Amino acid sequence: MPALRAVWQAHLEQHDPEDCVRFGTPAPDHHHGRLLGSTVPELVEPFVRGLLVDPPGPTDIVPFTRLDGEAAGELLDVLSPSDLDGRQNDAPTLRAILEATATRPDRLDVHGYAVGPGRCDERVTAEGVHVRFDDDVRLPRRHDDGCDCERLWSYVVDELGLDDDGARRPDEIVPVYRADDERWWRLWWD
Repeated sequence: MPALRAVWQAHLEQHDPEDCVRFGTPAPDHHHGRLLGSTVPELVEPFVRGLLVDPPGPTDIVPFTRLDGEAAGELLDVLSPSDLDGRQNDAPTLRAILEATATRPDRLDVHGYAVGPGRCDERVTAEGVHVRFDDDVRLPRRHDDGCDCERLWSYVVDELGLDDDGARRPDEIVPVYRADDERWWRLWWD
């Protein structure tokens, strides 16, 4: 199957520039196909779920998971300031998430999606993080008065440095298990 760069290049060639006029451009520094002018496709591709078994269409998002500290650090160097200041609803900014992940790759990785040049809102978005937290905690799928979600969130902010004034506690916290049966926590902002 083709690499993400090749798929996005084809989408760019098929794109109708009038779509951006009709639907609006998301940021003043938007340049259609701008992510192709960087290493973003190569940085995201290793973390894409089911990548290109069924290649994404021009308007599809490309979901990724477990984006590691090394890729996070490199994305900090290549994404624009407006990209880095973006956020998924009330999540921390992309910058805050990538900085924390680059600093603590043994404890954090990123999940989210990329939007290629087939759409006018081309970007990389972090929907959340996976957190390694060794303490035994009670975290039901839905928050209740007896759960330990504030304890986990305090750890993420205070110990791992995922601090952002505009962020609030995640909408969902669920356990995920790695191949070695190690438990991590998936924090997700809707």
